Amino acid sequence: MKRLIAYIGAVIACIVMPFVASADEKDLVLTSQWRQYEQAAKADRPVEMERILDGILTEAAGRRLDIDYFRASRLKIDVVSSRNWKLRDSIRSEVTSAVRKYDSPIVTLAWMRDITRQNSSTMFEFVELRRGELEAKRTPGLWDEIDSYLGGALAEYIPNDAEYALWMLVGRRNLDPFKPQADEVYEALSETVSDRYPLRPALDYYIASKVSIYDGRQSKMDALARRYNGTAAGLFPAAEVLRLRFNELEREKASQESYIALQGSCRSFEKQREAFTGKEKDIASRVTDIESLLKTLERSDITLRIDGGKLYLGLRNLDKVHVQIFEQEGKQQLRDWTLDNAAQSFYVRDTLTLVIPSLDDGEYLFRVADCDKKESISYGQYRIALAQRHDGRGVCLYAAEGVSGKPLDHATVHLLDGDKPVAEDSLSTTGGFSLM
Repeated sequence: MKRLIAYIGAVIACIVMPFVASADEKDLVLTSQWRQYEQAAKADRPVEMERILDGILTEAAGRRLDIDYFRASRLKIDVVSSRNWKLRDSIRSEVTSAVRKYDSPIVTLAWMRDITRQNSSTMFEFVELRRGELEAKRTPGLWDEIDSYLGGALAEYIPNDAEYALWMLVGRRNLDPFKPQADEVYEALSETVSDRYPLRPALDYYIASKVSIYDGRQSKMDALARRYNGTAAGLFPAAEVLRLRFNELEREKASQESYIALQGSCRSFEKQREAFTGKEKDIASRVTDIESLLKTLERSDITLRIDGGKLYLGLRNLDKVHVQIFEQEGKQQLRDWTLDNAAQSFYVRDTLTLVIPSLDDGEYLFRVADCDKKESISYGQYRIALAQRHDGRGVCLYAAEGVSGKPLDHATVHLLDGDKPVAEDSLSTTGGFSLM
């Protein structure tokens, strides 16, 4: 039990250490104290860590340093718990009371979000109650849960903590995308955002993304792409339209002409995306889905399947391949072929068929390669299936055709010692197992 507690403490200490080490220095004011804390954490000295945190809390409270205060409060719970896990509930309650007494609206909101985990309705009531104070400050070092908007670029455009709170809370609401205005948090955010760019298109895109493909997601996204055409924020719905089109073509097993048209649209999209400058370029740089989609469309690959004595090769964006067959054991090459793909379809997989030549029974390996693509598949050929058993008469064998399972009328059995012949005997299994 002591070892288990020590292990839990060590795990918590490992979690605690990088929390501050990864903090952005520009967000912290008491940097020298935080460096002392990091040194104590690396040395695994929880008593000293707690002492330093208490000093940070005292100074941060006196100077109203919200980010330092919040992080020190959060860490204190983990540090004290690492020494004695039974104290976690009591220290959490104690620190929560101190946070309440500190009475910073953004710190309290962050505490409700991360520690006490209040629901969105309770937090919205708090935001409305302290809205004036939240509007007077901007503390991005305590913002979280908004990276999904504009690919993480939204924070730069949020002017204060109050508006941040609404963005964070709307992401927690179960919104009806066809009637979002029925939700009080959305209504408050929509009224606050008004028509400001890029906040309005970010909110519109978020709502449209909640529409399923069966309820008109593509038409919603297409309408947004048209409305915000020419803006970096408009790239998000435009990219979604192209992704949905690709998925539709996949379901339909479309022709290469459809994929060629999609490739052209993707290239036009990328050309537009790369043309943005300034702040718009930062937003545009976060829309990388179509660059990935183009790679998918233009990537070459090979699939292999063996059935009925034939090798089936599925080629995508390849004009020819080189096929080799090897003995599985000795790796000796037996034959090779160069197969031309007459169709040379774009993206649509072309299928070539190679009849497997006559081979001795055994295990083989097919290798298929283009200049930079390689695939392989194992192949076992056994024209005779053999079973053996011992009974009162001696060793008995049963032989049948490997594919059909039909008993062999007659066969010759050779007994070898390594490569040296020892004996041979005739075999007939039409009547069952045959004595050797």
